[in-house]
Amino acid sequence: MSKKAPLYTGNSWLGAVSEVQDTPLELYPRIHQQLGPVVRVKLIPFMEMISVASPEAMEHVLRKHQNNYPKPSVFTRALSPLTGRGLITNETHNWATQRKLMGPSFHHRQIARMVHIMAEDTMSMAEIWRKQDGQIRDVLEDMMFLTLNIVSRALFSTDVMSGAGTISVAVRDAFAYAGYRLKTPFSLGELLTGRRKRAFKQAKRLLDDTIADMIGQRLESGEVGEDMLGLLLAARDEETGKGMDTLQLRDELMTLMIAGHETTAAALSWSFYLLAKHPETWKKLQAAADGFTLPDISDTIRFDIPDYAKWVFEESMRLYPPAWGVPRESLEVDEIHGFHIPKKTVINCSLYAMFRDPQIWEEPEAFKPERFADSQVAERPRYASIPFGLGKRQCIGMNMALVEGPLILTLLAQQVQLHLPEGTEKVSVDATFALRPQDSLEMRIEKRK
Repeated sequence: MSKKAPLYTGNSWLGAVSEVQDTPLELYPRIHQQLGPVVRVKLIPFMEMISVASPEAMEHVLRKHQNNYPKPSVFTRALSPLTGRGLITNETHNWATQRKLMGPSFHHRQIARMVHIMAEDTMSMAEIWRKQDGQIRDVLEDMMFLTLNIVSRALFSTDVMSGAGTISVAVRDAFAYAGYRLKTPFSLGELLTGRRKRAFKQAKRLLDDTIADMIGQRLESGEVGEDMLGLLLAARDEETGKGMDTLQLRDELMTLMIAGHETTAAALSWSFYLLAKHPETWKKLQAAADGFTLPDISDTIRFDIPDYAKWVFEESMRLYPPAWGVPRESLEVDEIHGFHIPKKTVINCSLYAMFRDPQIWEEPEAFKPERFADSQVAERPRYASIPFGLGKRQCIGMNMALVEGPLILTLLAQQVQLHLPEGTEKVSVDATFALRPQDSLEMRIEKRK
């Protein structure tokens, strides 16, 4: 008979709900290092959740027994006002059909064809930066701007450059409201969120209009196209022969546009932050980048990004994983690491805690891109680093992000070096959804000669 996991009761007699809401990045590594890979967390009296943080537990929940662990309703209710029933929040029977339909757009050959778009937009950003040699820029805002335009051009053949900044602000406001709903699902918050709700409605209206314009322009052109938007417009149900309805099309495009740039922008921002704090690593990246030449557009299928740029990107996602926690809920009774998992219990798969576990990672707080060399990866447990999740719900954009992120790092490292302004010791972290710098990431541009 399985036993109960150790219990963390929190610093208040009420429970740990305030710590879960306000300081999760401090809480989860601490309780897992103290109590082990499976921990019960008392939220409020008579309400618990379970947090897991080991490769074996991740494999159990997210891959081997994934059908017993769907996303919890508290998560989907918070995000669905923005993304509807897109891939992230859809738990209905047609999720598998949607995933299967969209999958081909993220296969290696398709992503290789996007490389010239990634390169063009990155070099445009590099040109802007080089003209502002010695000046301070908000790198988070620039990465949001850059990745948004890349995903819009690569997946929807739409250039949003003129409105990218406004769209990124709208995404931030929408996520802020969704995050508030997620943190306060049982409070009177819905009655007290006038400012947040107004900002959300305004942001959603702008994002909806942007999506509607994409669809309208494509339909007016009379051409379906071969990109993601074209695939979705041409899709037909195997049984009924009907196409995707307007609402479902909107939900999928919204999900792809938001998730396709927010997470990559966050990971790139942290990469530049960590590189600026480690000048020797910057030099290694520049040395690797200077030996890279982007092939002709017709030959991008065979291009190779420097390994060191890939290592930098992956190590940045280890220290600051965009998806820092993966929420699930048990449908039936289960057992993990010999501990009892009750039915209908919210499970937090704490990637952040696992990625900083000293039993898995030597000097876990240190920034060491060489950890991701093949020889070192082979020495760790198979699922020690899973920033894109596992199983059927693994991020559909993983392959695209693992090309886009290192490519942007490589091309920008050839052109500039970034420095943190004097006096910058630490950057505050926003853990609302994608783990990103709080508000901004100011850095000084230095043009390479």
